[in-house]
Amino acid sequence: MKNLLSIFLIFSAFQLLGQTIENPVLITVNPASATIAPGSESAFIVDFKLPKGIWLGAEGKEARTPPATVIKPVANDKFTFGTPQFPTPFTEGVPAKLGVTKVYKEALQVIIPFTASTDLPEGDYEVSFKITYTPGYNAGRLSTHNKEVYSTSIRIAKDARSEAAIPQPKNGTVSDDFIVPAKIYDVPPFIQFMFTPLKEGTFFTNTLHKLWIDPPNHGKSVRIMPFPFAFSTNFEGSSIGMGVTLFNSTREGTMTGMLAMYGYANEYIGGVLGIQAISCPGAYHNYQFSGFFGGDNYRFVTFHYENLTIGSNGIFGVDLTFNSIEEPRRRFYGLGANTKEEDRVAYRDEELKGILDLYVLPVQNLRVGLGIRYRDIEVGTSINDLKDEGIPFLQEETQFNDLLGLNGGPVFGTRFNLIYDHRDQEFSPSRGFYAKGTVEYNSFLDNDRFTEITDNYWTVHLDMRQYFSTANQKLVFVLRNNWTFNSEENIPFFEGASLGGVNTLRAYDPSRFIGKHSFFASMEMRYDLFKAKILGYPMSIEMAGFLDIGQVFGSGDELGDEMNVDPGISLRMINRPNVGLIINVAHGEDGVYFSGGIGLPF
Repeated sequence: MKNLLSIFLIFSAFQLLGQTIENPVLITVNPASATIAPGSESAFIVDFKLPKGIWLGAEGKEARTPPATVIKPVANDKFTFGTPQFPTPFTEGVPAKLGVTKVYKEALQVIIPFTASTDLPEGDYEVSFKITYTPGYNAGRLSTHNKEVYSTSIRIAKDARSEAAIPQPKNGTVSDDFIVPAKIYDVPPFIQFMFTPLKEGTFFTNTLHKLWIDPPNHGKSVRIMPFPFAFSTNFEGSSIGMGVTLFNSTREGTMTGMLAMYGYANEYIGGVLGIQAISCPGAYHNYQFSGFFGGDNYRFVTFHYENLTIGSNGIFGVDLTFNSIEEPRRRFYGLGANTKEEDRVAYRDEELKGILDLYVLPVQNLRVGLGIRYRDIEVGTSINDLKDEGIPFLQEETQFNDLLGLNGGPVFGTRFNLIYDHRDQEFSPSRGFYAKGTVEYNSFLDNDRFTEITDNYWTVHLDMRQYFSTANQKLVFVLRNNWTFNSEENIPFFEGASLGGVNTLRAYDPSRFIGKHSFFASMEMRYDLFKAKILGYPMSIEMAGFLDIGQVFGSGDELGDEMNVDPGISLRMINRPNVGLIINVAHGEDGVYFSGGIGLPF
């Protein structure tokens, strides 16, 4: 096996005895009248109490996120039940111009009318209801509670009143102190600090909350967790080190921010220090930052910020990406669909890249954007350790003398984006459709020095995703399809359409295949195995099977001639609706390949 599993060995991660967060929704079921006569009509009352800031989806198709709330009586021959009567739901935006959803908030009373059989003997009778509900925020759903059984009892007496007042469904409020309490566990003193939130109101925690863009009175807490880790890949080599993570979470245990610091040793570049930050304070408002610095001038700095909630009505948005990279281990396998792993070479990639897209959201679910892109590449000789392993250097191999873009250069482009987004949430969606089309007009700015490279060219990117799920959200089926087209052949090799990496062909290194155009499709089936409380955070543990299909084509490669069809499996540990740890293993032409990490999962 050429790639060992990339995994964070969080030594306490899978303890199920950590600080436990109780279910955030309180549900009670009671009869409207404790005693009724045979043959009379009455009702059962189902009361929901939710902490402020948490939603339940309305009944039927009006719920988008969270999904609908369903109440079904357990059938018996003693009572005939009517349709559950819900109160009028509230209309909320997710955010407003990305679509609206119907939800219930704080407190609601649902009425279930029924008629008792005329021949019922006197006595007490148990009645049960199966309730499916999903607490959530505007950012997305939490874990679905599927067909949970709630029971009550009612007395039948012949001398009871034959007519009883049936209440009406209604909405209500809860007090500010109706919160989900943290459960305390008796754990050894040396790990107690991982189960106890840091003191709020200090300069340190206040700074962290500002970093995570928390609003005033957020009610969140910060906890700390150290962890050792080790990973090894074909591309990066073997590493071992230590890290510490600070988590920002709501009272219910949903992580909305993370700050991690790393120190590790890598076999190629020596010592590395790094920092990573993730924040997702609300729906379609998030950022991710990574900064790693190591030996041999290694630098990996990336930043992505998305906010589609700008303006009083949330009709404007911005999407910013910035990368500053010097990677002395970059791999190049050649151009075209039939490249072989044994022909790989290495080079030093020094890159500065920025993309700024501005959006307007004219109608629900639709985004229209204009943007600019700048990318400056410098290609150099890689590190000697790779040559010692038999991997030659790109710039020292004569067969690449005619490779366009071998010496790097700057590229500037203007962009037009059109996005349709009808998913139920941005990260780990379970249903809905997403499509993005991007048209770029790019210019190679160093054409006086490299006249063989085309001055201007068009690039078109298409990204489509469809999500299906069962009613209980335990099974999710994902279809993805991506296309990239370039108008010209004589463009720098690093600007070509590429496949490989965690977001496309998961059986290969990033940019394993480079060509004029690219096609990618994927089918993935995700199954929610079980729920676990990990250090007090509710986690959904999922297993997925997937099949990735793709090929670069053009310039003599016909689509379908060298198609890569690569199966794989994935383990997903998701703290809904945001942060997740994902590990993929797939098999392709180059053998078995592992990928994944901590982030905001698609």
